[in-house]
Amino acid sequence: MRSAETANLFRGRACALGAVLFWGVSFVAAKAALRELPPGLLVWVRCTLGAGVFTLAALLRGSELRIPRDQRLYLAVLGVMGIPFHLMIQSVGLLTVSASATAWILAVSPALVALLGWAFLGERLGAKGAGGIALAMTGVFLVAGGGKGPLGYTLGDGLVLLSALNWAAFCVASRRGLKVLSPAQMGWAIMVLGWIASFPLLALPGCDLTVLARLSPAGWGAALFLGVGCSGLAYALWYDALLVLPVAQAGAFQYLQPLVAVLTGWFLLGETPTWPLLAGGGAILAGVSILSRSGRH
Repeated sequence: MRSAETANLFRGRACALGAVLFWGVSFVAAKAALRELPPGLLVWVRCTLGAGVFTLAALLRGSELRIPRDQRLYLAVLGVMGIPFHLMIQSVGLLTVSASATAWILAVSPALVALLGWAFLGERLGAKGAGGIALAMTGVFLVAGGGKGPLGYTLGDGLVLLSALNWAAFCVASRRGLKVLSPAQMGWAIMVLGWIASFPLLALPGCDLTVLARLSPAGWGAALFLGVGCSGLAYALWYDALLVLPVAQAGAFQYLQPLVAVLTGWFLLGETPTWPLLAGGGAILAGVSILSRSGRH
């Protein structure tokens, strides 16, 4: 019995680590794909491949693939927020922001979740939690603009920060649905409805499907990695991890995500880490860690 529990824990941790590794490399892959694909078309490809892989994984696991009638509007709004809108503003931001800086800025999402929970749900924050949020946001200001200070900030930095805020709002809004739906069922519904909502992106300038026929092998590799790996397999692995791990323990693996992005961005894109970037990243991780230990994460 003990060995079975140990095996389940090992499997859960392996799944969480696998998902985080995919997501850490996703920023580098997106930078590579955006060299050949416009943001709108890249997001549609990610949504299409991700929804297909996630559906296949759900079928293999015997999950219930049904969207309750009374939850459809709610899940559709979450689908737009969490999939095409989130990926679109993030992709446009990545046109001018490094993969490393993007990963660090998005790592502040847990702090923003706590802030929104305090502002709109009446959740207690406390002095320790507020201090953690302040430290994390200080790190964001160091990271944004490539560590060059206010004069270096760009529209891309603002869009990446907006995507972090949007993800935080998505997480807070998801709490109601998780009271009546399983995480796997809710995740599948959001993924499929988000894919449907991504089709208008094909009407944007330059988002003709014929562009896909001109992709280089490297472009196809990056797009497939993002769609199949990051938007499909990674989410399936994450929900598998949540079946056996407490949310806090699974979430701890996400501290590795920006570190993976920094290393892969350095080796694959030549994005040399700067001291302001590392200092800001350290402040973000420290602030989020303080917040999670305060019990308000």
